[in-house]
Amino acid sequence: MAAAITTHHLPVPWDCLFSLARIIVRVVPRVNRLVFVFGKLVKEGVQNFTPTLLTSYVIDVAREVDSLAHGVLKKNNLMNAVSQ
Repeated sequence: MAAAITTHHLPVPWDCLFSLARIIVRVVPRVNRLVFVFGKLVKEGVQNFTPTLLTSYVIDVAREVDSLAHGVLKKNNLMNAVSQ
């Protein structure tokens, strides 16, 4: 299960959020992924989500998004700043 975190602080306190993410995935047994929500601060939990089946289309989209994200990380010398 994934969980999301967000903040109103600018610049984003990435070190703090990274530490928080490590704690959350250790303490909350069902959470194995954490994402950051960009944009407005999310004050209430989001209860609606889209169930996704692992189809070839979904895999293709995930690969395309992964490629785009890696391109941005490489361009900005941020490959070592990401943990998966």
